[in-house]
Amino acid sequence: MGEWVEITKGMQEAINSIPNRALLRVDEVSEILQIKQRTVYSWYEADKLKGTNLNGTIRIYRYSVVEIIINGNGKKTNEETIEEVKTKIAKVFQPARKTKGWVRNY
Repeated sequence: MGEWVEITKGMQEAINSIPNRALLRVDEVSEILQIKQRTVYSWYEADKLKGTNLNGTIRIYRYSVVEIIINGNGKKTNEETIEEVKTKIAKVFQPARKTKGWVRNY
């Protein structure tokens, strides 16, 4: 059984803005979820968004978009913030120490 989720006013507005059709185009989904079209394709391929392929054209099920809005599944739990990535990069790529003359540890 699914859990009860309180739908906020913002969620309701987003859901109401979705066209009342069973299948949505990729550009419509990207606009509704405010993500890039490439992300919609990636989420479709990763089965995060449910849809179908009609003669080479991908269509996303409306209920799948509603689930993303309600459950807040837009961000993966293992995604890192920009600050976390910058910190990791700084640890791996230490700036080169300036030396006089010859290069150290050559």
